[in-house]
Amino acid sequence: MSFGSRLQEYRDHRGWSLGDLARATHFSRSYLSNIENGRKPATDEVARACDSALRAKGELIAAAHQDATAKLNDTPWQTAELVSRLQSSDTTPNTIEALHSTVEELCCQYNRRDALELRQEAHEWLQYVGSLLRRPIGLRAHTDLLVAGGWLALLAGCVEYDLGMGTAAESTRVAAAQLGAEAGHPEIVGWGHEMTAWFALTQGRFRQAVEASRRGQAVAQGTSVQVQLLAQEAKARARLGESGLSTLLESGRDLLAALPYPDRPDNHFKVDPAKWDYYSMDIHRMAEDNVHAGEYAVSVVRDNIAPTAPS
Repeated sequence: MSFGSRLQEYRDHRGWSLGDLARATHFSRSYLSNIENGRKPATDEVARACDSALRAKGELIAAAHQDATAKLNDTPWQTAELVSRLQSSDTTPNTIEALHSTVEELCCQYNRRDALELRQEAHEWLQYVGSLLRRPIGLRAHTDLLVAGGWLALLAGCVEYDLGMGTAAESTRVAAAQLGAEAGHPEIVGWGHEMTAWFALTQGRFRQAVEASRRGQAVAQGTSVQVQLLAQEAKARARLGESGLSTLLESGRDLLAALPYPDRPDNHFKVDPAKWDYYSMDIHRMAEDNVHAGEYAVSVVRDNIAPTAPS
């Protein structure tokens, strides 16, 4: 149900006219009428004001959010179109270094930022990268900018999938993988395959998840994403009731041990070694292997209990 429909429903339930609502929210009656009739979108500010006035307990805010997401999903090619502009052309090292720092910071905000806001900011930075690529620059800078665009596209695709924008997320994923291939960056390409595996897992297409994981491992060997791909393969095989999970998980552990510890383990595109036992526990739980799941559970609990302070 749209925000306008929900607004009218709550207003009728309270027995309020549009004038009553206008007085309670300090927005004009004509403006509220346009929103209720769908002629104008509800801003976050008006959604919160109406939700509070009508005591909707967050339902009007959620409806406004759903309207915004639905509008975005009407243009699933939007992110991919921005990415395609990055591929159309060949700045200073300091500018590129600052850009990569910003991109990493955005990737670290994935788990705590509002999804719509994060997608919007990723788009703004994609536009900025595109503007840099339209300038006369050297091959090295061109490649560095493609890499930055690839990470931004991966982030936007993940956020789009979280928002339920499946078609947009797939278009963005393909574009990100193309950027990674053009830049000669196997890790970005590998994350493109990881996203395919993730989409397949959440949709119950476990055999396709295994295949995508294997393809990604073939192109991104020795990188952090290979570890994540091993985990995704193990999850899919667990759902299929297949064996060999311990071998896959040990391969992931060995690879993690060989890789440098990430400077920012909160980066969505880095695997935090401290969480590997949790992944292993969850995968054995999926496989209904309670013995191994219990062993890992003990390790997870032990690692997450702070030492007792001396009395």
